[in-house]
Amino acid sequence: MTEIIQDESMTVLNYLILFCASLVLCSVGFKNFVYFMSVGYGFAIAGLAILLALLFPRSLTLASGVALLVFVLYGARLSGFLLYREFRNKNYDKNIAVEVPLIFDSHRQNLFQYLVGVETTKQLKHLLERGGNANQLLFNERNSYDKHRQELDYILKSDGTKKELENQVVSVIKDRKEKQK
Repeated sequence: MTEIIQDESMTVLNYLILFCASLVLCSVGFKNFVYFMSVGYGFAIAGLAILLALLFPRSLTLASGVALLVFVLYGARLSGFLLYREFRNKNYDKNIAVEVPLIFDSHRQNLFQYLVGVETTKQLKHLLERGGNANQLLFNERNSYDKHRQELDYILKSDGTKKELENQVVSVIKDRKEKQK
């Protein structure tokens, strides 16, 4: 009976070790938030596979050994590729734009370094050109863009030509680069 209790407590301890190891391996996310879900994930998969082999050697079979080896290779390859891509290209992930129509309603604005709004006085015209109908404008009356407009870092006007809008985007990028120095 005490042998069973000892085995169960060892198993709980082993799982606690695995849990703590995954936390430590994912902690690279403190350098860059996205690393929690990318590089840290890869490290955790590879590290946990190694730890499983070390903590449960009596349970290891040929099939589980091959599976653990695949996990180690997968985790190392994933983390290695992501780190290589980031450090090889210094501009990677510096200027990524994400379109989130209801960013304030979904309370996601704090996930981004800066916010850019795009406004037009020709919304109905643009909507009809894309095959929409005037009823879709009601959607815009319900969103909270106007209430949160003052929280935007930049506001682009899309009433002009495509070239004018491109120039505004270039201006925002230049401003961001100056502020990053």
